[in-house]
Amino acid sequence: MLIAKSDPQNVTGLQILYVNAAFTKLTGYTQAEVIGKSPLVLKGFRSSENEIGKLQNALSNLEQLKSEIIYYEKEDQAYIINLSLHPVLDAAGQLTHWISIGRDVTEKRRYISEIEERNQKLQQIAWMQSHVIRAPLARLMSLIDLIKNYENSAEEVSELLGHILTSAHSLDDIIRDISSKTNEV
Repeated sequence: MLIAKSDPQNVTGLQILYVNAAFTKLTGYTQAEVIGKSPLVLKGFRSSENEIGKLQNALSNLEQLKSEIIYYEKEDQAYIINLSLHPVLDAAGQLTHWISIGRDVTEKRRYISEIEERNQKLQQIAWMQSHVIRAPLARLMSLIDLIKNYENSAEEVSELLGHILTSAHSLDDIIRDISSKTNEV
């Protein structure tokens, strides 16, 4: 949590009045390092221009803001915070303070990213199962049909059995590849 005093003449000219223990733990800045200074002394936002624009717009228009932004702590370690910014107005409707509450969602975002990556691998495996396996399986079924339903010489049966073995090896290779990819997930 961060509470900043605002200059009514310059709503973006903020002065930090209070930060809680969670703020100092997350950012690496002590209260003494930030109290009385602008939030701009903090290492900085590295979020998209769109998110920074939303933040500037909220400050200029005295609006609440909820956003996720990437921020760097004092030692340059990146973390993602779910930021909630609220203007505080006095009885006359003049801006006096801003209250900012940030929740570290870095691990949650990493977890979501890992799940998305696994889903992509699973989709690739599913595609292989439904498409790549079909070719050798179709060959096997056709070759067996040729042996079963048609008159063939011993030489032709031997050749067809060779093709069946080749298709079986191909199918086995594909299944091993799928199994390997499954173990990666």
